[in-house]
Amino acid sequence: MSRILLLALLVLTAPDAAAQSYGELNATLVDQVVVPAYERYADAIEELPASIEALCASPDQQRLEAAQQAWREAMRAWQHAQPIGFGPVADRGLAPQIEFWPDKHGTAGRQFSQAMADRDPSLLDPAELPGKSVGLTSMVSLERLLFGDDVLEPDGGDYACAWAFALARHQEGLAEALADAWAGPDGFGAVVAGADAGNDEFFSAYDPAAALYRSLADTLDGAIQVKLEPPMGDSIEAARGKRAENWRSGMALPSVAANLETARALYATAGGFGDLLLALGGDPALDEQLCAGFDQALQTAREIPMPLVEAVEDPAAREQVQQLVDQIKQLREPIRGPVAAALGFSLGFNPTDGD
Repeated sequence: MSRILLLALLVLTAPDAAAQSYGELNATLVDQVVVPAYERYADAIEELPASIEALCASPDQQRLEAAQQAWREAMRAWQHAQPIGFGPVADRGLAPQIEFWPDKHGTAGRQFSQAMADRDPSLLDPAELPGKSVGLTSMVSLERLLFGDDVLEPDGGDYACAWAFALARHQEGLAEALADAWAGPDGFGAVVAGADAGNDEFFSAYDPAAALYRSLADTLDGAIQVKLEPPMGDSIEAARGKRAENWRSGMALPSVAANLETARALYATAGGFGDLLLALGGDPALDEQLCAGFDQALQTAREIPMPLVEAVEDPAAREQVQQLVDQIKQLREPIRGPVAAALGFSLGFNPTDGD
């Protein structure tokens, strides 16, 4: 079946009232959530190359901590944009270039160790670096350089510093490219907002609305199945804290929180999916339950008193992590079930299932 025919059939299954509102929802969410997330990401990462350059010019603990904090702020901003799983980031294959994780086979670690041993000069060349393996060029390698035990300390080697600076400049370029791709009258945001009558990218306004809704649902799936459950394991004895995202920097839980903030914004922003649900006659109690559920999960994520790498092996903190998982599951069930049905979306395959 052709893509256009499939989309036409999906539109025919959507509630009539929803079909009339998809365009308004798309324009609102692009303007209020998506474009600002990418713009904040590009703005946040601007500090990273300069902070690393300062550290390399005059290494000391204070400059190292400043560079580490700049990395954390850039990663936090990326985690706000990460839930938007369609558009330029997917078309250009940029998500693994920005953050090559999860890395089930340890590819990046092996490549990193080899590159450090070889002192590969091509990783310092702005012309060659973009063509290298994503295991060597993403924010994960930069995290290892900045937060590793014996790599980029205040008295670290020149090669590590030069590589870190090259990576930061490379990542800054990716962030700027994504922000530019979404913004402006000719950007992808305008394509999404102008899909009512169809265009080269979308059959109708239903198509990007469905993609935005899938971004919301997939974010909840990913938080549970990719970001929280694997480091937890089946028991405290089976915990594997180093399977957590961003574990070296202690950013695993802030990253989950940033994902949830964007998921909540997609649902609860005025003119977002929550308002569309109510406009279609959805249960106000369900809407209130979901808004409160997002707030509760965010509060739990922020109150866990230690990084996830440690929390999964601490009895009390582990209970809080399990509580967070349960709270996200309580959000996921209606989002993937009755809310999706009421809005006319069929989510189907869950990309976090299986290998």
